Order: sequence, then C-alpha cells, then structure tokens
Amino acid sequence: MIRSIAAVLVAWSLPLAPAYGADEKTGIPQLESAAVGWSKISDDFQPPASGPGPVTYDKAHPYVPNNNDGRQVTFRIADLTNPILKPWVIEKMREQNKLAAAGKRAYEARASCRPGGVPGFLVMGRVNPLYFVQGKNQVLLINEGGPEVRRVYLNVPHSAHPKISPYGESVGHGGKTLQVTIHIEDPGAFNMPWSARQTFHRTRTGKMEEAICAENNFALDASVSEIPKADKPDF
Repeated sequence: MIRSIAAVLVAWSLPLAPAYGADEKTGIPQLESAAVGWSKISDDFQPPASGPGPVTYDKAHPYVPNNNDGRQVTFRIADLTNPILKPWVIEKMREQNKLAAAGKRAYEARASCRPGGVPGFLVMGRVNPLYFVQGKNQVLLINEGGPEVRRVYLNVPHSAHPKISPYGESVGHGGKTLQVTIHIEDPGAFNMPWSARQTFHRTRTGKMEEAICAENNFALDASVSEIPKADKPDF
C-alpha cells in the first residue's frame, strides 16, 4: 500500500533498571534472557507526544481482538480521516476497509510468511514476545512468530541515506524505559511525516518457542500471495 519509503528511522531507548542488570563498563542494559521475553503493552501504536500520529481504527467501528472475553472478534476498519493520508492511499485503504467489513482478511505481508516490515514489526503477533541477543555493537530482536529478526546498532548515528530493506535501520541508546520511537517520511503516500511509539515490558511467558511460519500455515487465504520458497538450499 506504500509506494515508496524515503526513510524509516526507529530509535530504541533501552532501560537501565538494576533488576535487569547492566554491563558496569559500558552501561548497556542486559535485556537478554533464555527464560523471559518482552511483550508490547498494546496491539496498536501509541500516539506521539505531539504532532501527526499513525492511522488507527475508525472509532465508529470498534476493533475487537481475539481476547477470549466472549465478544465477536472483528478486523480493523481504518480511520480514513487522518490528515497524513494522500488521496490515492485513502482509496486503497477504503478497498481494504470493505474487505474487512465483509469479514475477509485484508492483505498482510506476514499472512504469507514474508517480513512484517517497518513499522509493522512492532505490532505483529498479539501474544508473541520479543527476545534479545546482545552483542558489543548491536542487539538482535527476535519475534518467535516466524521467526523475525531485527538488528539494532548501538550508540551510532543514523545513516544519511538508509538503504531500502524490510526492516530499515535501527539504532539504540541507553535510557530508562524500553520504548521505541518511530518516525515515518514518505512523501509519495503521506502528506506529512508522522510519528508513533511502542512500549514493551518483561513477560512471564517463558523461553522462546520455535514457530516456523511457512510450515505452520495450512489454511492459506487465496487472496494472499503464495508463501515464498527458496530456489536452492542455503547450505
């Protein structure tokens, strides 16, 4: 739905709470654990402190997630009144709204086991926690629903012209909370840059489980593209 990504900049603010541990020499928080992960506090992005925010669901059509409380689960109906949207994007999203209203799943990259992309990585997987593998110069973020892997480079500036890739370019710095700040610039799709936040907390779900998307997708929706297949073995 997005024709071009001029730049996707994601900055991670990492906690220095004593309970999580920190390297005494570098002050880098120790988020890595074989027993626990990190779960997002919301299915949706949180709005920025000020300025344009992300498109959310239409409040006239409340979104009901699969939370086992007896209510009928619904798909999201996008709020097309958000001023960030270009006219052609509004029309594309209107088409997806009609599919969602009819009970048909709108196309998502993850539905066919492709990378969730940015900023989708931060909202995919309702209950899938994030796990960390920490190195001196970078941190790996692993979402067990796939799995999906992102790299966060530590204490370096963003490139002047980030290369186009499914997960963009991420940098991290020490801070007091595990909060992700997202800034999107795409003049082809949006009238203005917009920002959002996502916040994570430690989860008690236990060690990471193996979840291979392509091997677990037995009922692929015909409206979604085929699951990607390798032409030759990796090794």
